[in-house]
Amino acid sequence: RMGAVLAERDDTVEWLRNKPAGEKIWRLAARRWRKGSGSRTMQQEREIKGALKAPEREAKLEKKRGGRKKKAEELERLKGISLARKYSELKKMGNERLAEQLKFYKLIEKKTGFKTTGTGPEMRTQLQSLIFEKFGLGCNDLAEGDAGTDGRESDGLRRKGCRETVVGSGAKKKKA
Repeated sequence: RMGAVLAERDDTVEWLRNKPAGEKIWRLAARRWRKGSGSRTMQQEREIKGALKAPEREAKLEKKRGGRKKKAEELERLKGISLARKYSELKKMGNERLAEQLKFYKLIEKKTGFKTTGTGPEMRTQLQSLIFEKFGLGCNDLAEGDAGTDGRESDGLRRKGCRETVVGSGAKKKKA
C-alpha cells in the first residue's frame, strides 16, 4: 500500500498508465516489493543498509586512524631532536631544521601565536624569543651588534655564484 501511495506522489502511476503493459508492470513491481522488504522487519532493513555502507565507513575510519598514527610518529620524532640553546646555533641551521625547532615548541611545548614556516630570518627571530623564554639570558652568545638573523649567508658558507648577478651590456637586437 505504501508503495502505491509513493508512486502516486512522484507520478509513477501516470507514467505506468502510458506504457503499453503498464498494469502488468505495476502488479509485478508490487509483488516484488511485498516479497522483498515486506518479509523483513525494520531492524533487519537497517542492518542490510548498514552492511552495504560498511566498506565505505571502514575506509574512512582507516584513513582517520592512519592520520592519527602519522601525527603520533611525528610527535615521537620531534621529542628526539636536540633543541638549540644558543642564538649562534640558529645561524648555522637551514630552513628545514629551523622549522623543525619551531614545530617542537608548537606541538610539544604547546606554544602559540607563531607559524612554523617562513623565511630564514623570520624563523630565527621567532626561535630567539622562544629560546629566551625557555633558557633565559644566557642563551644570547652573539657578538655586539649581531642580530643573528643572517644565517649561513653572512658566514660565506653559500656559493658566491648564488649572490652574483650577471649584468648585461644593455644592447638590444633590432628586428629587420
